[in-house]
Amino acid sequence: MKGLILAARGSDDELTLISGGRAPQTFPVANVPLIHHALYAVSRAGAGEIGIVVSSDTAADVRACAGEGHTYIDAAPEANLVDALLAARDFLGDEPFIVQAGDGLLLDPLEPIVEAYEASGVDAVLLVRPGDEKGVTDIDSKRLLRLVDDKPLPPAEHLLAGVYVFGPEVLEVAGKVAGRGVASVIAALVEAGGSFETRPCGATCWKYAGTSEDLLEANRMVLDEIETETGEADLSRARITGRVSIHPTAILDRATIRGPAVIGPGAVLVDTFVGPYTSIAEGARLEGAELEFSIVLSGATIRHPGKRIEASLVGQEASITRDFALPAAIKLRVGRGAEVSLA
Repeated sequence: MKGLILAARGSDDELTLISGGRAPQTFPVANVPLIHHALYAVSRAGAGEIGIVVSSDTAADVRACAGEGHTYIDAAPEANLVDALLAARDFLGDEPFIVQAGDGLLLDPLEPIVEAYEASGVDAVLLVRPGDEKGVTDIDSKRLLRLVDDKPLPPAEHLLAGVYVFGPEVLEVAGKVAGRGVASVIAALVEAGGSFETRPCGATCWKYAGTSEDLLEANRMVLDEIETETGEADLSRARITGRVSIHPTAILDRATIRGPAVIGPGAVLVDTFVGPYTSIAEGARLEGAELEFSIVLSGATIRHPGKRIEASLVGQEASITRDFALPAAIKLRVGRGAEVSLA
């Protein structure tokens, strides 16, 4: 079985610019890029080889983030799933394969989905989000299908979770619906005599939507799953409560960490409180700060802000400082689409 990660679609939204690139697949969640979450999940599910579909918009950022050891496949920046499958046809060959969106998260392991594909004899298994569409559910609540004229119809596109297991039969029909969506592929598969199943993912799946609220929610989801890992970190001048992951090179000086939280390599926290659901990335420096339910990206600096920071996203190399000189004033450099809330 092979794996295919979809990472062709770039973005110029505020959040990708904050992270320092155009590829949302490289945005860190709990200090781990989204595409690394996807690569790990697909590899653990049994994919021996993994291809990553990229475009001119994302190739440089994704390659720098994901590294070598994968097969990179070029596609158009606007490529949808069908376009990606056709671009990867030579790589996929006649083997079954797992597909995952590179800008999505699935906390549940993929192994049960692969096992369902292998045991059921169907040509495709699709993971779907909870929805309000009318349908029928079999008695073990594992299949969610809509029926029209006794034929199963694929779920609506907005309910798809971005995770699929496909057999080679899907590639055969994909060429007939080039440029169209997943539903069209599955409908063509059924017309050709193929079959599929859907499996619900509940609240364990997430996909990038370009808002800070969504990213904070993804961060919360992942941090809820972390285990305490402090290794050789010097905690002699820190107070730790709850589940935390602290890199050994982080410096904590009169710092209080209340998990779940993650502190990256080389981060420096002095006279600082870090509350639950917070990620502090590599090389960030916090002095005299209080924050929780926030993401601080690499190289950012926060010094004596004077207020607790909550539900916030601090960009790469950004600086938040308090100037005690008079006359007192607020000095801002605010970019496109940014939001500043003063209390």
